[in-house]
Amino acid sequence: MSWMPSRSFAERYDNLLAIGGHPAVDMPPHVVEAAARAAERPAYAPTLGSPPLREAIAALHETSADCVLVTVGGMQALYLVAQVYGARAVSHAPAFFFPQVVEAAGGTCAVAYDWDEYAAAIGADTTLAIVNTPVNPTGYVFRRHDLDAIASAVADTEALLVSDEAYFGLTYDGLEHLSPASHPDLRCAHRAARLDRGCSCRPCRDAATRDRGRERERQAARGAAGWRRVRLGGGRR
Repeated sequence: MSWMPSRSFAERYDNLLAIGGHPAVDMPPHVVEAAARAAERPAYAPTLGSPPLREAIAALHETSADCVLVTVGGMQALYLVAQVYGARAVSHAPAFFFPQVVEAAGGTCAVAYDWDEYAAAIGADTTLAIVNTPVNPTGYVFRRHDLDAIASAVADTEALLVSDEAYFGLTYDGLEHLSPASHPDLRCAHRAARLDRGCSCRPCRDAATRDRGRERERQAARGAAGWRRVRLGGGRR
């Protein structure tokens, strides 16, 4: 048996994402070489991530580098956000196991099975609204009516919207990936990620009064929240 059974299975069929979240692809040689060179002289990485990498990610997602935080995989990003904003969360289903991540950080997470339920679950005390596109595990890709429903659900609330888009590069049948950040009602003030008065949304204003013991986690999470959402693009957890 292969050391990674899911990968062996995926390699037998075209366009099949390996079961268990293991993509049936190899790392590009230049990435492997760069990692090997870096390992020869290890040093602490910049807290927010390497500036050139942040610039490249910002260009990919049409934002600015100061709205980008590089984490050690998507799970760290999700956990940081859950620690800071996850006291009362809402997630749609089916989706990745967001409720368990939130609960591990000490919060609670309601699960909704359509957008009407999603909107109904968001109340005055909701701190975090989570969405996922393309959806893990179904592969469903948000359409514009989905973005309208999300915008309506979080309108006039204090909830931070987090959009997990780890599989944004895996779309089929001519479908287009639509990030919630592309919706005009889901953008925050320009440079909302900066830890100053640059952002007018309530979650950013309130963050300054949160538990001092979570200072580092708050700065990390807000560094990723350039708009009114946190985009978790790139590789899987």
